[in-house]
Amino acid sequence: YNSTVVAWGFSSDDDNCAATLDLEVWSSGTNANDEPLAFEVSVATIDGSPQNANDANADIDGDQYILWGLGNNCGGGVDDWNLVLYAKWRHDNP
Repeated sequence: YNSTVVAWGFSSDDDNCAATLDLEVWSSGTNANDEPLAFEVSVATIDGSPQNANDANADIDGDQYILWGLGNNCGGGVDDWNLVLYAKWRHDNP
C-alpha cells in the first residue's frame, strides 16, 4: 500500500556537523529487497542537532522495498544517531 511520512524525529550524540543532513527514503521500485535502491523522496533537511516535526507530508509509493536514513552532507561521521519516521499507510481505491 502507498504511505505518507507524517512525522519524524532525529537525535545524535556529540555531533559536530557544520553542514546539513538530509532525511531520505530510498526504494527498490519493487517489493523485492534484492533490487538496486534509488532515491525516492527527501523528508527533511536538518542541521544535525536533535530535531523533530509532526507536519511532514512525504508520499511513498506502495509495492516496493524501502530504506530510510541520512544523506550526510557533513563530510565526516555523525556519532550515535537515531532516526524515527512515522508513516500513515493508505489503501487507495482504483
